[in-house]
Amino acid sequence: MKKKIGAILLILLFSFNIFGAAESGLPMDQKKELIKMIFFNARNYAKEDLDVGEFIAETLMKLTGEEDEAFDRTLSALLQSVDEYGDYISGEDEVMWEADLSGQSGGIGATVSMVNGRVTVESLIAGSPAERAGVKPGYALINANGNDLTGMSLSKALSYIRGEVGTSVEVTFEVSEGETVTLTMIRDTIEVISTHSDTIGENKDIGYVKISNFSDKTGSEFSAILDGYNENGISKLILDLRDNGGGTLRGAVEVCDLLLKEGEVILTIEPKDIEDSQVYKSEGQKFFGDIVVLTNGYSASSSEVVTGALKDNKRATVVGERTFGKGTVQNLFPMYIYSGTYKFTTAYYNTPSGVCINKIGIAPHLTVENKSHNIPEEDLPKFAFTRELSQGDTGADVAEIKKGLSLINYKVTENESYDYQMTNGIKDFQTIMGLPSTGMCDVNTMQVLNNLLAEIKLIEDTQLEAAIGILIDIAG
Repeated sequence: MKKKIGAILLILLFSFNIFGAAESGLPMDQKKELIKMIFFNARNYAKEDLDVGEFIAETLMKLTGEEDEAFDRTLSALLQSVDEYGDYISGEDEVMWEADLSGQSGGIGATVSMVNGRVTVESLIAGSPAERAGVKPGYALINANGNDLTGMSLSKALSYIRGEVGTSVEVTFEVSEGETVTLTMIRDTIEVISTHSDTIGENKDIGYVKISNFSDKTGSEFSAILDGYNENGISKLILDLRDNGGGTLRGAVEVCDLLLKEGEVILTIEPKDIEDSQVYKSEGQKFFGDIVVLTNGYSASSSEVVTGALKDNKRATVVGERTFGKGTVQNLFPMYIYSGTYKFTTAYYNTPSGVCINKIGIAPHLTVENKSHNIPEEDLPKFAFTRELSQGDTGADVAEIKKGLSLINYKVTENESYDYQMTNGIKDFQTIMGLPSTGMCDVNTMQVLNNLLAEIKLIEDTQLEAAIGILIDIAG
């Protein structure tokens, strides 16, 4: 008996000597170790048996109190401790898994998810306020209109981003460790279409499909595009998955169905009990031509499902950069006695060759990096700086301003009329640049736009050029 009491005292004294008294300002890792030591000692030496679940619940509820908002924060913190993709989703947004910021109430047009407890941009809607302002995949949202988003649930953080169409929102992003940027954007209603298609190449004989994110509609959208290609004899396809952060598994599987032979493996989902693994196989091919897939470091999750399936089945050549490496599957669990749902990782997935790409990514067959350069001087618009322009004006000087706006991804009509669309574009640009948001293009606005165009870098899409070259060589 004396020996056991002595052992308990020794453990307690040992703990005290290592960590010292409970001083303020202890580093987080030492505070965490203190909590773990308390739990260890309580589990092993407390007179009453310790129910782990009850212990955690009792502790959290003492810290939370009775307020629902505090309880929501506690749920978020709890789920984020399960794994890096864990989160609680309130009742307002329980239908969202890979949430986006563009909802019908007005947003900035970026698809986001919770990563390591932070709201992180996964992909951007083409032509959206976020894209025009320079937001990039991987940016973490840390503040919106003066509201600190740190520690908030995804739905709560999004409530500060959404708002009435036409109003502004100032968002601070962490672009890399210790580096932030603050951008002002005008909320807009975004038409979320996951697939965009074209025909490219010298003879317009190559199909080009850009999938910006995977939704439950992606399969049907892609199928309709392939129908058009088949009808027009298009037998070469470039599938662009760059900057696609993922989305629904259903969308990815349906895209693979259309490109792989019946019975070919798409992926295997491996949960905690591997005996419950699920194998997804293609159910029917629609397109039989040659394929090149474009990827980069922001091609993740469902994008990697498609890339891995096409690469491992030797169905496509992959060009670009190594993918992100998100080989996880999250499940949604309903909160039956409280609003909302919660999620965490329940499985990894393997590519058809049996490889788990989580935190590894998929290497391309051909590694190609895009180049950037300034706009050639001869391609820059020539601003007159002679008059203030406003809605209703016409002339060559209006056309030059429109040319400048189009170079920074604003949609404008190709004429010499200062129309309603141009007014909104100028107003948006002025807001982003911190100018008076009048919608009139005065000399100061022209000068700021002129200076921006002189400094801006255009991306030379050498990855796309390489993809075109591969398909031409195959055909030759």
